[in-house]
Amino acid sequence: MTDSTHRQVEHLKALLDEQGINQSRLGEIAGASAQAASSWLSGKHAIREKYAKNINKEFPQYSTEWIRGLVDYRNEDTRLWESWFNQLSKNRKLVALTQKLSEISGYSWMNLGDDPELDFFEQVFHRGDFRISRGNKSVVLTDKQCVTLADEISRYVDMRLSSIFERGAW
Repeated sequence: MTDSTHRQVEHLKALLDEQGINQSRLGEIAGASAQAASSWLSGKHAIREKYAKNINKEFPQYSTEWIRGLVDYRNEDTRLWESWFNQLSKNRKLVALTQKLSEISGYSWMNLGDDPELDFFEQVFHRGDFRISRGNKSVVLTDKQCVTLADEISRYVDMRLSSIFERGAW
């Protein structure tokens, strides 16, 4: 069974469960027989695009690509959310790494946006500004400036490592 066929089986079973329908009803919605639906659910046959489109018409929250097991996201909104959240996660990791690297050089960071009153989702969406200090001097950087700084450092590290790999040694 191919990866996409395996995902198709998982996705169709999830659809049946979430929508409270059986394989016969799935076949009806798709414009195919119950036997065809059974073969899709067992992974014996891949669902053809025309049948996936018919299912999508009845259940637009599932993209035809998702129904066919070609993608992991259910629809375009889900894909955009996952893409945004993955980028947010990457940015947070880069800022955290930048913070740790700069602390080695004697800088201290304080997140001015930390607020114990915020619930989890508010904390995810609101990072806040940072006060970065060294000795008796300090500067405040916005979250966006911190991400830009972290991205610049990441590109520099990538450039240096690429150069090292090209030469084959330090």
